[in-house]
Amino acid sequence: MTYGPAQAAVAAREVLAALPDSLSHRLARLLYSDAHEWRMVDDDYDFEAAEKSWQNQIAVAANQASEWSDDTAWEALRHLLETGRQVFAEMPPGCGPLVSGMTSGRPGRAAAFIRGAQEADDSIVDLVLTSALRGLWEDAPLRAERLTRDLLDTGRTAVIRAVIRASAARVATGMGLHRQELAAAGRMSGHADRAVRAEVLRMAVAMTRCSRTRTTGIELLCNVPFSDLTREFCWAFFGPDSLTWSELSPGCRAACQTRLITSRNWEDLRVQMAVAALSEEFEDEALQLLLKRQEAWENAPAPDYEPLPYSWGATAPFKGSPRRRELLRTIARWFEEPRENPWHREIYGVELFKLIAGNVYDRVVREVLLEPLTSLDPVRAAAVAPLLSGAHDTLLWEEPQFVAQVLRAALKGSDDLYRRVGGRLMNSVTCGLKTSSPGEPFPKDLQVRERATQVRETLPLGSPEDRLYAALQDHARSEIDMALNEDWDLDSRRQW
Repeated sequence: MTYGPAQAAVAAREVLAALPDSLSHRLARLLYSDAHEWRMVDDDYDFEAAEKSWQNQIAVAANQASEWSDDTAWEALRHLLETGRQVFAEMPPGCGPLVSGMTSGRPGRAAAFIRGAQEADDSIVDLVLTSALRGLWEDAPLRAERLTRDLLDTGRTAVIRAVIRASAARVATGMGLHRQELAAAGRMSGHADRAVRAEVLRMAVAMTRCSRTRTTGIELLCNVPFSDLTREFCWAFFGPDSLTWSELSPGCRAACQTRLITSRNWEDLRVQMAVAALSEEFEDEALQLLLKRQEAWENAPAPDYEPLPYSWGATAPFKGSPRRRELLRTIARWFEEPRENPWHREIYGVELFKLIAGNVYDRVVREVLLEPLTSLDPVRAAAVAPLLSGAHDTLLWEEPQFVAQVLRAALKGSDDLYRRVGGRLMNSVTCGLKTSSPGEPFPKDLQVRERATQVRETLPLGSPEDRLYAALQDHARSEIDMALNEDWDLDSRRQW
């Protein structure tokens, strides 16, 4: 009638005119539509008026349905839901408002709907029970308490989820919770089912947004084992009225950080922002959190466990820290610790060092590295040598004096240590992605050859540092020759 041609509009009106004007039909129409369904929305469209009109239709239908018995009303609603599921591909958008309208101020009907939904399948539980129980808590708290206790005792996941959602919906509208509601959420905070704990977390986060329930919400938030629900937990530190880590007691912070350690990955923006917020308030705790995640991976490497995110989409932790030098020294000492498989720590440990360094190996970073590298202790020097590989190419081209200093110190230790340190320095410019056109040398290799040649002109011939830059020249020439001589005519050699 609204969008089709005139002929189709006429046919549609004839169909509508033939439909029964019964209460069941009006309930079905409200159940499977919303305030703006099939309306022409343009610049002059009045959204507020449409919402009021729709709410009025729900109120009128609910009032008319009040003449039915509670059991009759439930059977009518159940029939509409089960029948509509066979016709419509989507869930009924008007179910929640309609159930609320039919049960508001009618605790007996709300209880009948709850009992009926409890015996239905999970989809009907999700659609009906939350709205009905929410209204019952408002109209008859004692009855709601008894029913809630029975619902939780069923142990059925869909039912328990709906119970928690009912209280969460009340929190979201600014209503105070009854003591029994909080007890029910606390009882379910450690539920074995992930979906139940997710609902408890959402409820706790909603409570932290309100000053009246903030303290209770924090307690509930910290009681949920959220290692597999890190994103839901970190919502509390994201958005308006977000939490700060200082609002958590030391014991709560420690418990939450332990769960963050066992979380599989931190790719979600909310998790990264929560970690960055922790670094702003408690730097040492944030650093220990990152170190323990790395150690957890070292002790039990798993393909789905990543100690650090691939990239920090939010503000990186420790950015602009006045204690940057101290934090970097902590990482260096951590690298010096004896361990069974040292190479494990190099994979993510170098990235952590670069994160705190801000991806810049400036004077502060170089001074931190010089201490163990020039200590004449070959064990310490070899342990921290991998940190040189994160320097990118600026260190070798712009700080040849630093390069000479660490190489000469390494050579005093042993030839093996010299090769280790020199190899890490070479990795800083030779590793990583390279792009070029087929048959053309990589621009990166051309740059390495040119810059190494320029630096060598300033160095004593045959010195430890000169040998490193000569090796860089040889490596670049080899890569360039390979690219120029590589045979890309693959099709001509195929055996069809």
